[in-house]
Amino acid sequence: MKNSNLYRIHPESKTLQSVKEIDFSDHSFQERYDIQEWLETTPSILGEKLLIIAKEKTYFEGTRERPDLIAIDKDGNIVIIELKRDDSGSDAHWQAIKYTSYWARFSVPDILRVYADYINIHGGKEEEEEVDEEYANQEIIDFIGQGSAENINKRQRIILISHRFSKEVITAVDWLIENHGVDIKCVQLIPYFDEDKETYYLQSNTILPLPGIDDYLIRPFSGKAGTGKGGHGSRNDDEVTRFFETMRDMLISGDTVIVNAKKPTRYSRWAGSDYRFRYYHFWFDEGLWDNWSLSYRVWLYNDKVQDRNSKNKAVVFLEIRKDHLLQNGVTEKQIDDLKSKLTNIFGADSEFSFRTEDTSLRVERLLEYPGLTDSLRDRLLTTISSLIGKTFDVVSQMTQPFS
Repeated sequence: MKNSNLYRIHPESKTLQSVKEIDFSDHSFQERYDIQEWLETTPSILGEKLLIIAKEKTYFEGTRERPDLIAIDKDGNIVIIELKRDDSGSDAHWQAIKYTSYWARFSVPDILRVYADYINIHGGKEEEEEVDEEYANQEIIDFIGQGSAENINKRQRIILISHRFSKEVITAVDWLIENHGVDIKCVQLIPYFDEDKETYYLQSNTILPLPGIDDYLIRPFSGKAGTGKGGHGSRNDDEVTRFFETMRDMLISGDTVIVNAKKPTRYSRWAGSDYRFRYYHFWFDEGLWDNWSLSYRVWLYNDKVQDRNSKNKAVVFLEIRKDHLLQNGVTEKQIDDLKSKLTNIFGADSEFSFRTEDTSLRVERLLEYPGLTDSLRDRLLTTISSLIGKTFDVVSQMTQPFS
């Protein structure tokens, strides 16, 4: 990973003074007694509200392994927090997966016992008497904001933390997210030392899942430098997911009019998220169709997107990544022929716009986004059906690998 830059702004001259990135180890910061303590006392540094319920203690039969920290998030999920100081090593994800599999078997009474034990050992209660499971239960209820703790630990999550992550870990985590729906994220903690002020700073960045991770991924060698931009979002099981699942079911079952459109055989399992939009993807099992490189997509933009014409709009589009085609045996001439064909299909009078970029071909249509209404769902269904009908056969035929 590239070094990060931090600058102090002089209040009078407004000039920039570089602040040096350091290694924790070079300044005697310890993994267990410093960084872990910061995470325990200020878990919000990980980008969300968490309730720490266990630390560095074995609660498993048959093994003495000790997870760094265990937490509960606001949805009642158990969160395994695994910390590495300056380098993640190549198998930090595997260690966390093991702990997660252990914790998936914990019942609610087990968790209440663990949390009560943590409070008694590490404090958290003003009175000196020992607390019991009933007290721990109420603390969890107060934290998650629900009337009962009976539904905690229905799902498990992983947070990996390090100053630097290896490509092995990033590639494996990305695969776990995209292909298996594992709720896992990587948080980078970057220490700095300001020599002029003799002050340390700590910066926290969630580097996965987020767009722009392609530089961290190990890919098959293609003879060309990668130029793509990633777009990997975290799992979200909520009303947006349910909205898209209803749309998906109608599209697949044929409960909507599909003109010359082949029904997708693959689709997102949840409505992923980015700070600028929510997304849902449809694609196929055959040929070179692929979730992020060649698929039909619906994105719901919010007001944080930079393009003002896209703010608070829904977009239905087909994106075709050139590098994906080239890596899979499609020639540049075939891509040029596909570009010409799509240009002819989507002329000036088309409901869709077609544009080419350095890395991709894209056909899209913007729609007003009034909210998750039945009207929006129907318009999205009609639009994506039309797009599939106009493009599927052409794209499939013209992206057959050259032989």
